[in-house]
Amino acid sequence: MQSLKIPSLSAESPTLLRFTTGVALLIAIIIAVFPPILHFAYDVKFEKGQMKAEAKLYARDVSQLVGRNPEMWQFETMRIDEVISAMHKNDIGKAPLHGDIQGNIVVLNAEGEIVTQSSNRDLPEPQTSVSQPLYDAGTQVGTLVETRSIIGVVTSTGWLFVATTLIALFAFFFLRTFPLKLLSNAIEKASFLASCTLTLTTLKR
Repeated sequence: MQSLKIPSLSAESPTLLRFTTGVALLIAIIIAVFPPILHFAYDVKFEKGQMKAEAKLYARDVSQLVGRNPEMWQFETMRIDEVISAMHKNDIGKAPLHGDIQGNIVVLNAEGEIVTQSSNRDLPEPQTSVSQPLYDAGTQVGTLVETRSIIGVVTSTGWLFVATTLIALFAFFFLRTFPLKLLSNAIEKASFLASCTLTLTTLKR
């Protein structure tokens, strides 16, 4: 009489362990890394977009001042400072700009020399900058550069990374062990059913 062979399955198979570990690790890395990267990229893009919009307004008004005195505008530093400060205090299209200047605004002449700047304070690293040209009758005569610190974005990204790392660790251990536990239970049930089938087959014979 030929006995019924039960296939030998094991949840501890090295190949299966490597597969589940690799999948769990991949998912954990995605959870830990991608949200902070997307958060940082979006916030920096938003910050630069806001800066670019404000710099255009500054450059427009400074260019008007340049047009009124194209030969001597570089020496009207107080007037330029007043124009930039007024941009923050006045309503622009019924939408006032933010109260105090949040970064440094530097006005350069055609040679790249500093004409004036809104602040001498050192901004914490890292920083981001945008620039807008200054025109006189269609000819570029200078550049306005606005610089801000993005340390706030870096800090929030760091905290987000800590949170996602903790979630990723939990996900790794869960995905690393839970599927193997399910498989082990399934193998035990299959072995039990196979044993019962073998016993019934033997009895019938």
